Amino acid sequence: MLVSKELYLAEEDFKSQHSSKCDLLIKITGTQCIYAIIDQLHDRIKILAEHRIQNTDELKALLDSDALFNYYYRKVKIALYTKKFTFIPHEVYNVNNLSAYSKFIQAKPETVSVIPVKQAAIRNVTDLSHPFRELLQEKFPQARFYSQVETLIEPAIKHLQKEDGTYLHLHINQHNLELLATRNKQVLLYNVYPAATPDEFNYFLLLAIQQLNLSETDTEVTLSGQVDEQDEWYSRVQKYFHHIRFAGWNEMIHIPELFNEIPAHRYFTLAGLNECE
Repeated sequence: MLVSKELYLAEEDFKSQHSSKCDLLIKITGTQCIYAIIDQLHDRIKILAEHRIQNTDELKALLDSDALFNYYYRKVKIALYTKKFTFIPHEVYNVNNLSAYSKFIQAKPETVSVIPVKQAAIRNVTDLSHPFRELLQEKFPQARFYSQVETLIEPAIKHLQKEDGTYLHLHINQHNLELLATRNKQVLLYNVYPAATPDEFNYFLLLAIQQLNLSETDTEVTLSGQVDEQDEWYSRVQKYFHHIRFAGWNEMIHIPELFNEIPAHRYFTLAGLNECE
């Protein structure tokens, strides 16, 4: 079975014997599987790839066909997309209340994961049940699993924000919008909205502006994901805010010249997996 390959960049000097000093990062979002190999000894990205997968058969074909997935890695980190999550502040979290927390997200306690989000001082109570999880767990028994939540919040607060100020981070996927609003490094709002069109995107952006009373001049906006300056999504953001920039990944890892040809903001949350512990 052929799997659609949309991107593959690799430094030529990477060999299987180097993998034990590297981390394998995998992120599944909708119909995309993106992954990177990070040399942790030199804090350097070695390989970046993106594939389009529709089902478990195509994912299995990818895992079986790419020899990189058979190497031994220092760590394997996998992020899965979920709509089921809620945040509990560190100071009030109680492991004995897990059953009650699970009801917030309409999940069974046995399927719930509790993931610390250190930069925000919260625990993400989430259900990582996913059609691909069993297959990925079988392939990588040592893997650590995360949600998309940590891959955005951890790097955004750590690398893109100052101690004070109001920040809005918009991560745009193919069919949804991840919206993160913070003030003084405290999370005001994180949510995922269905936004397959500019009008849908505009609706949820305006809703957040009104709910949080965001100032067009005092709010710093950062964009990542599937967006660029020429598209309608960017134009909609320009209507409401003065200070807009694209997220980078140079703050997180060293980027060889080979990778400069791609828009770094597109893979910001994949690189964000490198910040998750």
